[in-house]
Amino acid sequence: MTYSANLWWEPLGAFGPGYSDEEYHERLVLRTGTSLTFQRATREPDSQLGETNPENTILRLSDGTPLFQPGAVAPGVTVATAGITLFSYDLAFKYRGWSLSGEYYARWISSPSFSGGPTPQTIPSLFAWGGMVQLSYAILPKRLELFGRTSGVFGSLGDGSEYGGGTNWYILATRNLRSTFEVKHINHSPADNVLYGYAAGQSGTLFQLQMLMDF
Repeated sequence: MTYSANLWWEPLGAFGPGYSDEEYHERLVLRTGTSLTFQRATREPDSQLGETNPENTILRLSDGTPLFQPGAVAPGVTVATAGITLFSYDLAFKYRGWSLSGEYYARWISSPSFSGGPTPQTIPSLFAWGGMVQLSYAILPKRLELFGRTSGVFGSLGDGSEYGGGTNWYILATRNLRSTFEVKHINHSPADNVLYGYAAGQSGTLFQLQMLMDF
């Protein structure tokens, strides 16, 4: 079971979907919110299959190492279960095509149990935190947007970050279909997914062109 709660507030009027001001608000609007999630996570019998399945989100340490990989937190042992607590706080503004959004997030991995060896006497801190900031401007409302952003993840086992920018082209003048082109520089990626052009631990510059459809 996973337990989650979310609370948000829009004190100046309807904020609208997403963080981009494609609706071109004539008056300043803002949204602020927070969320909290907890799960008691268990290692899957075949973690290697999970790492190659794009539908499966892998729990990773701040350096990108899968939490349940043998030796991830101490030599010779494997984490079997752990409590995962996620917290986030976000704040965003929209005004006349401009949007500014930011988020802080933190994760605690607590009470791990181990298999495959003796229980380690000490393990590194498994707390990690990070954040993101994005600025965008709709130069053609509901059609074309420029954006720049940066984000990072930080922890005792390693840090990762990225920064870059690009364009969103809303092909049908709706949010349901858009083409995105972006260029970003990645420093020691803490994430990994076969659907994207980077792997955990990698650094470099990524040029990415996507067609995205929302339902």
